[in-house]
Amino acid sequence: MNLFIKYKSDILLDIELLDTPAVKKWVFCFLSNKHLTPMESVRTYWNQGAHNPPNYTPGTKKLLSRKINDAISIINGVIAGQEFPYQAKEEMSIIETQQIHRSFTTGITTGKAWKHGWDHNQLYKFKSMEWPEKRQAFKDLAPKQFEILDLNTFNKQCHIINDCIHSYEPSIFSQRSKDSYDKVQSAAYLYTKYKGGVEGANWTTLTPTLEELRYSFPGDYAEYDVHMHSHIFGKTYRETYFEYDPAIEFDVTNVENIAGEFLISPPSKDRHEADFRRCVKNSDWSNWLDETNLPFYLTRTPPLGKIVCWSNLSDDYTERQNQLTAEIESIDLQW
Repeated sequence: MNLFIKYKSDILLDIELLDTPAVKKWVFCFLSNKHLTPMESVRTYWNQGAHNPPNYTPGTKKLLSRKINDAISIINGVIAGQEFPYQAKEEMSIIETQQIHRSFTTGITTGKAWKHGWDHNQLYKFKSMEWPEKRQAFKDLAPKQFEILDLNTFNKQCHIINDCIHSYEPSIFSQRSKDSYDKVQSAAYLYTKYKGGVEGANWTTLTPTLEELRYSFPGDYAEYDVHMHSHIFGKTYRETYFEYDPAIEFDVTNVENIAGEFLISPPSKDRHEADFRRCVKNSDWSNWLDETNLPFYLTRTPPLGKIVCWSNLSDDYTERQNQLTAEIESIDLQW
């Protein structure tokens, strides 16, 4: 089975899809959702671009930190028990933003704890649970540190914290990101997504089981340059690495809700230079993951396939990125 992407600029990509359980679920979701809205490609980078963060305008960080603290203050007013354990500052490191992010995630997931206190063995057990079982375990096993008195207000303000932290974090320099860039262990990573996002009841999403994931990584993972994107409650292992969060944390996962979106590593003239192989094979990121002793199939983004043919692409790698983020005319499956 092949996925053909035609751009309005007459660029054509031919992607040969794998025959795996995860890909079969991806195909079902893609066919179910493609009529709902057009797709577009946006440029991202494997290392999240944090080696060269943008300069925020004066007052932006101050405004974001104030919004975070205002939300924390409101949350503390609608709970009984332990208050939110951190405050935002105008200047924060990635470690400091992650402390706020981790407490927000634990709080909104469990509904009763800011810090879960689980040891490595318990967190490791969560990794081998299916998502419905896992979510329930988070709630059941978390310590009771507070009680929510106004759930709507609590949820609303937690999401404000999350949004503001996500807006703040791109301004923070990451040494891991710089190391990845300097060692040529990063590359463009083009996200092909539905315009407007996956919101509402009309969307079809599926989550691969652990058994399905076990059989969804055939051959050499580094040879695949197209991967399925999924909507994750927490974060991926790639994000976790560059944001200095522990890989063992309960909300870190490789795949959750598949909708038919995907990620492309643009083909390069030399496959051993500016492409996916350098990111995932014998890289600092892959070595970091290997040290966790977590199964390979639970830590990498499932492969969708590989680009086997293209037409009208420039020989210049940067220009190829521009071409592959141009307007899409059609995306079709052919058997």
